[in-house]
Amino acid sequence: TSLGLGVKPVNAGLDNLLGIGQTRLIQVILIDCSTAAATWSVVNGLDKGSRRLAELKRTLAGLIALFVLIVRHTLFILNAVLEHIGYSIQNLPALSPWNETYEQNQWQHCWTIFYWAWWIAWSPFVGMFIARGSYSRTIREFLMGVMLMPTLVTFLWITIFGNTALYIEMFGVGGIAKAVQENIPTSLFVLMEDFPLSSLTSALSVV
Repeated sequence: TSLGLGVKPVNAGLDNLLGIGQTRLIQVILIDCSTAAATWSVVNGLDKGSRRLAELKRTLAGLIALFVLIVRHTLFILNAVLEHIGYSIQNLPALSPWNETYEQNQWQHCWTIFYWAWWIAWSPFVGMFIARGSYSRTIREFLMGVMLMPTLVTFLWITIFGNTALYIEMFGVGGIAKAVQENIPTSLFVLMEDFPLSSLTSALSVV
């Protein structure tokens, strides 16, 4: 499931760059390539395999996020980061136990069994990976590496790209919302077209 969903944006990016189309055959080939890369990572062990792939991914993602933050709409994004931090501090305690007791707006009911089962299926693998990677670590290092830093990085990533998309849609040329409605995986590459070096950043996003 994860591979199947993951290759869709990769296929969309390659189609955007090379015009190869988005077909079932291409996605199967991409799944095979991803499986081969994962197998190489496992065979080479945690230090030589998984760590190298993780470092490559982290470096590319960081460079892309920094590029998006600095090149366009910097002040708007920084203001949004500050506002979102305040909003989270103010509302997270109240929203955490919220269960629609008094107001039935059906928001929670829209989360399907698909997501629920998907998360449960992933939990043993993630748990074992965290346990292996946390061996000989202190509790402080564990909390920093497993809970605090991933949450912070995810928050910044969503804030940077989400507010960039909002700015383009609200004050720029638009097209992000239309891309999401027509084909979600293409939306990132439509966003990148608003920046210089869009072909390069799109290629790095595919990787």
